[in-house]
Amino acid sequence: MKKIIGSLIILSLVGNTAFSQTVSGSIRKGASTSILEILAKPTAEINAQVGNINITFSIPDQGASNPTDASINKATSLANATIIPTDGNNPYIIGGRAYYSYLLLQANSATDVASLLAANTDNVVATFTFSAPYDSEIRLDDLTSANGGPNSQMYWYVQFNQGIGDVTDYVNPFYGYYNTQDATNNAGSGPQFVTLVVKFTDFAVVKNNNTAFLNWSVENEDANALSYEIQKSLDGVNFTPVKVVPAMNNGRSTNSYTATVEDLSSIRAAGIIYFRIKQTDRDGKFVYTAIKNVRLETRGLFATVYPNPVKNTATVSFELDATADVTVTVIDALGKQLTAKALKGIKGANITSVDMSKFAAGNYTVKLQTATETKVIPVVKAQN
Repeated sequence: MKKIIGSLIILSLVGNTAFSQTVSGSIRKGASTSILEILAKPTAEINAQVGNINITFSIPDQGASNPTDASINKATSLANATIIPTDGNNPYIIGGRAYYSYLLLQANSATDVASLLAANTDNVVATFTFSAPYDSEIRLDDLTSANGGPNSQMYWYVQFNQGIGDVTDYVNPFYGYYNTQDATNNAGSGPQFVTLVVKFTDFAVVKNNNTAFLNWSVENEDANALSYEIQKSLDGVNFTPVKVVPAMNNGRSTNSYTATVEDLSSIRAAGIIYFRIKQTDRDGKFVYTAIKNVRLETRGLFATVYPNPVKNTATVSFELDATADVTVTVIDALGKQLTAKALKGIKGANITSVDMSKFAAGNYTVKLQTATETKVIPVVKAQN
């Protein structure tokens, strides 16, 4: 799903006297793929009080699944400013899109506190955090040609107090953050795009003998894409790198990749091996695929314990050929049974945990036992 953002920014500031610079806007990723930053770039330095910013987000209309106004966290680091909804109508549904309109206002109109906007610099004026990461791209819309939309607020507008007035760059209201394909300087008549993360459109893992074949396809890949790291796991929770595949960077936004992981039995003798892919951008942002797995043929009871050594909780992962009652016990170096847990094991992968936090440092044994088989695993208890 593509999430797309439109924005109007009105900056009302005081402090400098009359000058002739203009201000353009842009958007970019924040610290994670669920955070959007709204940027303002003046042609000359501004050090003045923020009055108000109008911001309108738009995403494809999802009906009842549209984010609520309350689910979007709003923040600004500008002095003496606060963000509130433009009105109570969020979201507006226009042409198959859902719009969310906000005002960043001077918090105390009787108090002027300067905020610095550096010249020709990405100045973050507001951040918006959604409850889930974006999976494709964000768009900054200027609806000036539609009279600012239903509340007349959906256009890029920059203003300062104390006679400075309107300094909006109406010729080039937007500037591109990543490259020219991401932004269109369109005098307020069209969108600006910023690719947030590569979107995985397909990911599959197939086992052939002792080799796993991984295939994945992506959209929205651009020059900012750096690499695809294949990761493995024995439990589907804790992953470690296997290999890195460089991004193609071939000028196409849609690409397909293939990689192999050989000698699977060296990862584990039998049972399930989990895989996922971590896609990383050059700016450090990343996104994961869904988790896929392959199964190595089991022969009876197969089990592992991790971490080993363990400080507090040991995780016991085991595979069964068929449903069975399983007893998990911990035995100390003198052969004394310290704990016992009875489980209803299912065919395939099973996971349970054992609290070893109160045990003294030393050597122990974790024993798994069914009606027909027993598995004994040495475990070292480390000092807490």
